[in-house]
Amino acid sequence: MLGGLSMVFFLPKAHENDPVGIRLALPELLGEWSGRDVAITEKEMSVLGPETRFARKDYENAFGDVIHVSIVLAGPDMMTSIHRPERCLEAQGWQLAPGDERQIDIPGHGRMPITRLHNTRMAKIGDGQPFRLDNICDYWFAGRNELTGSHWSRVRIDARDRIVHHFMQRWAMILVSCDITAGREKFGRDEAQTNAMLEKFIGQLAPLIHEDSVKYR
Repeated sequence: MLGGLSMVFFLPKAHENDPVGIRLALPELLGEWSGRDVAITEKEMSVLGPETRFARKDYENAFGDVIHVSIVLAGPDMMTSIHRPERCLEAQGWQLAPGDERQIDIPGHGRMPITRLHNTRMAKIGDGQPFRLDNICDYWFAGRNELTGSHWSRVRIDARDRIVHHFMQRWAMILVSCDITAGREKFGRDEAQTNAMLEKFIGQLAPLIHEDSVKYR
């Protein structure tokens, strides 16, 4: 067992100049959506490592809908840079239902695997009254040529590449989320409408942030 574990030190490791499958430049405009940059916290940068790269924007349309987009590109140390999004969401106080793995259409390219989470937490409105906030979060991982919606699938691919093919992909985690606003806003959207809006948004975004080397299904 000790001999097997020691092999980890001889496996290939990612390097900062390795080719990646993600573009970190999120568009300013995306169809009906206008984006604004969101700052990365010092805690995130310190926990995930100095060579981790980020891109983050909030997108808003004329109806007041807001979609949050976050990209985290791993540095050479994959053990600290990339993780399951559930960890961060739970740390932020969200309660998570079991993730739903599915594939969504990317027009003109194919289908893309994602994991969809339905998250809830208690928040307060303007007068201080508590209410339940519901949120839909879609996430996936992009290597230099592969896409997966599953953290454990990414781990298996990573192990295969390092052991069999002797290289390591630098993975990016992409997270797209939106609150369910039905019952709280005049033109609020229910869960089905929020899901449809997110899928349409991702269908526009994915081809712009993925490199041509990335393969859809």
